[in-house]
Amino acid sequence: MRALRAALFAAVAVILAAMGHSSLSAHHIPSGALIVALGVTAAVGRFAAGRRRGVRAIGAGLLAVQGALHLIYVARRTPPRPAPR
Repeated sequence: MRALRAALFAAVAVILAAMGHSSLSAHHIPSGALIVALGVTAAVGRFAAGRRRGVRAIGAGLLAVQGALHLIYVARRTPPRPAPR
């Protein structure tokens, strides 16, 4: 059950961060960065799922993960695609 919760947490965190980053910037996120981010976030989520957490702890964790994912996406970004003519 912990693995399922960690996978769902990772999927939501990575998808939210990727959508927010790509919609607010002109940068494409490489699929390799998404896969790495999903794996790392799932591992952290699995570790953190060892005991029951409150809403504040979950919210703080999600906020911290969102910030870390944004930094990963910025570090791995590719140049923006030129506009079609």
